[in-house]
Amino acid sequence: MVGFALGAGSVLVVARFTSDGESPSALPSTNERPSRESAAVRNAATESGHSSLARIQNLDSEFERTAALYDLVRSADADAIEALLHEAEDALPSTQGTSLKRIIYSRYVQLDPRAAISRILARNDVDPASLLPSMVTWARHDLDAALAFAETVDEPLRRQSVMAILSTVEGLTDARQEAVAERFSLQDYLVRVRASAEAKTNPASAWQNALSMVPGDAQAQALWSIAYTWFAHDPSAALAALDDVPDSGNRRAWQRSLMSRWAAVNHDAALHWAISQPDSTRDPGLLTIAASAAAADSPTEVMDLA
Repeated sequence: MVGFALGAGSVLVVARFTSDGESPSALPSTNERPSRESAAVRNAATESGHSSLARIQNLDSEFERTAALYDLVRSADADAIEALLHEAEDALPSTQGTSLKRIIYSRYVQLDPRAAISRILARNDVDPASLLPSMVTWARHDLDAALAFAETVDEPLRRQSVMAILSTVEGLTDARQEAVAERFSLQDYLVRVRASAEAKTNPASAWQNALSMVPGDAQAQALWSIAYTWFAHDPSAALAALDDVPDSGNRRAWQRSLMSRWAAVNHDAALHWAISQPDSTRDPGLLTIAASAAAADSPTEVMDLA
């Protein structure tokens, strides 16, 4: 049974690797780290007036702290970025450091993507929220270099990185997408990416194309991707289309998943749709999901309806 929705935020990575034969020892050691108050950092802070993360954290509001950090990294060079990352790792609580490092890495990957990503991967606790956006940013600027780097990575991280690139980087020709998918054995995933993209503009056509595919996992994943995308624009049409799904297990699970999603945002519309279905095809489970959501706000009305 397949239940899956696309999105670069949905891929989780827990792995460690290095590139081009480099090992973590090739990165700066603790003793070789730049000073946390290096000249590079001080120069980068000229406009903002804040030369360290600790000083930025003392500002009154989150907006001011975020703005000051962007000012600081905007004109920073790679050495200054390294110093800021050391400070974020050593001097700040982990919850604060994580959010700040994401901003810092977004600048680092523009300056030196290989160094930035190697630094992320040299840690034992690889942060997917930093890694995948960094790989995508690199691919947008230099696809060939990013893919060459990905080839040095062990699975499953290699596959997940290229999946993020295929589903996020725009402007690739069909031939280029197909070449990348074949290179990393991601042809089935590319089918899902294209199905989801077509579903945004012509879901009915995408749906019929997917139904004509050879039955199997690739077809099931394409159908689910289309239904999930279609549902955002027309919930009732997407739910009705699922009646065509050949696998009864998938059909039932997907309908109930989408109904739960609908009931969470508009339980009245979901309940009305569930009630309006013919007795011969109505799924009592869908009615139960919608009625339970509605009962949380209007128990008396739902009891009367029952």
